[in-house]
Amino acid sequence: MICTKETSKATAVVDTSVWIALSFAHHVDLLPPFFAKVYLPQSVYQEILRGEQRVGSAELHQVTGSWLDLVRSGPVPADIPSALGMGEREALSIALRASRSRERVVVLLDDLLARRWAQQHNIPVLGTLGILKLARETGVVPSLRPLLEKLSEAGFHMKHDLYIRIMRQVGEIDTE
Repeated sequence: MICTKETSKATAVVDTSVWIALSFAHHVDLLPPFFAKVYLPQSVYQEILRGEQRVGSAELHQVTGSWLDLVRSGPVPADIPSALGMGEREALSIALRASRSRERVVVLLDDLLARRWAQQHNIPVLGTLGILKLARETGVVPSLRPLLEKLSEAGFHMKHDLYIRIMRQVGEIDTE
């Protein structure tokens, strides 16, 4: 199940890759318009602060406690793949717990294995590109191209056919 405009105003649980990518694009501010609450697992917070370039740490300090809440996951279920990083495992654990308590939740992550696990457990998923696409479709950002270029310059990997498909979907290139 993929997140769309209809699942907005749910609680979002953010993983490291999405936070860092949105930080590179200078758009962590895209989260509050779409989500009622934004949770950041404690391990994700630690990963960001420990990162080589500490990308995203300034943004964390600016918004923690205003619209971003740090949360602990509690015990991580054993069926969440151990091949995932602790941030992804905690994000999935928090999203699973929220989902089981009937809270509308979306997990924000890019890792394919983590996305598949979430989808198998009926947890809506949205990645960096999905957030940017949603922002473009709703007019929150006027153009997707400069944001995707910033991400590419920062080393964010996306397949060319995915780039073309998204740009066509938002009407920024012809559908020939």
